[in-house]
Amino acid sequence: DVTDRHTLGTVVPHDSHSSLSNLSNDDHTQYLNETRHDTTDRHALGTVVPHDDHGLLSGLGDDDHTQYLNTTRHDTTARHTLGTVVPHDDHGSLSGLADDDHAQYLNTTRHDTTTRHTLGTVVPHDDHGSLSGLADDDHTQYTKHPASSTDNAIARWDGTGGRTIQNSGVTIDDSNNLLVNGNYQTYKNSTTYTGYLFVPLTTPLTSTSWDGDTKTTADRAIVDLSAVFGVPDGVKAVLMTIQTQADAVNDYIRFGPSSTYNYTLACRTQVAGVINQITGFVPCDSNGDVYCYPSGTVEGVWVWIWGYWL
Repeated sequence: DVTDRHTLGTVVPHDSHSSLSNLSNDDHTQYLNETRHDTTDRHALGTVVPHDDHGLLSGLGDDDHTQYLNTTRHDTTARHTLGTVVPHDDHGSLSGLADDDHAQYLNTTRHDTTTRHTLGTVVPHDDHGSLSGLADDDHTQYTKHPASSTDNAIARWDGTGGRTIQNSGVTIDDSNNLLVNGNYQTYKNSTTYTGYLFVPLTTPLTSTSWDGDTKTTADRAIVDLSAVFGVPDGVKAVLMTIQTQADAVNDYIRFGPSSTYNYTLACRTQVAGVINQITGFVPCDSNGDVYCYPSGTVEGVWVWIWGYWL
């Protein structure tokens, strides 16, 4: 192989190892190959290095692969500035947050589907009326009503909590008539006053016992207005006209709520035999009646009732 014998490469290309033929032959048995590697006739497995099991290698905790990220190198600005590649320093800055990437969770589509659970088997959420505890007072933001009420009744607050409504006896009918079973009261200067509704009559109430009759001291007594005149029971006062035609001057007849106070309204004779008349209201007793007091014998006594207070 000297150049004076033949020029290098002219006989065999021995000036270049890669140009030799049969390079794939196993000509160098002194070396390991895929067949001779890891055989016990070369060395006992695990005696030089535990190469038959990566987990048996020593130093596995060492940071030998600096080309990879670890907890120290991850998210460091030496790798990339936070937010420049992906905004991983803020989840809210990620794109595609509205995408359905987490199919393991429920959303509005997967919720309440029979593939999750049969409707009504866990909770009866397919029907609000099937829930238990519906009678409980769970919604304190709403008002509470009574179990029953009177038709057309005006609702009233029950207590000071501002939530509970109760029934009442005051009603407004479909013709807008206000119906009150109790008293009309007003509150002034720390005092409650009771008022009454006047019922006027265009045709007066009369009685055959008081249509020109003569009254004497024997008639000093309570006059039952409901029985004699047809006035409703329990009225508080009446609007009354008295007329007399007595034979003597100063004869009189008067009415009041009791025998003690019988002088609320009096008709006195000014001239004998001349008609005298007076109109006024007379308070009644607790039964709605009045007391009559003639001075003596009084002729031609008439009484008309033009209205009453309830």
